[in-house]
Amino acid sequence: MSENVTPGRLYLARTKYNQNGSQTLGQVSRDTGIDKTLIAGAEKDKDNPRIIGYAYIAKLAKHYGVSADFLLGLTNEPTYETPITHDLLAEIMRYFRTLQVQADLHEARAHELAETAKEALYKVGKLSGWWQE
Repeated sequence: MSENVTPGRLYLARTKYNQNGSQTLGQVSRDTGIDKTLIAGAEKDKDNPRIIGYAYIAKLAKHYGVSADFLLGLTNEPTYETPITHDLLAEIMRYFRTLQVQADLHEARAHELAETAKEALYKVGKLSGWWQE
């Protein structure tokens, strides 16, 4: 089954809302396997919207990171909520582990500095007679 695609939406998806950054037709064609003349024709023909298959719409929507409804002109919101995948969760966990390691290092370094400062104060206090035991 095929559907009319709103030409301006395809162009906006490729150049403005694209999760991969603005791309040329050639880059999108290479990344998706969709012939660039099909994409170009669907983007440009505003008077006669091109009919392309659902598989192409789905592939382009996924590649751009927009909803198929946006490409079809059914909604003005280009994005939909990103599903939380195992890879995304793993990346988030790696990030938090890195933060924890950094926090632990800073805490350990702060403890070392505090101990060094206490020792220095003790020595200065003893030498000056300020510190008495």
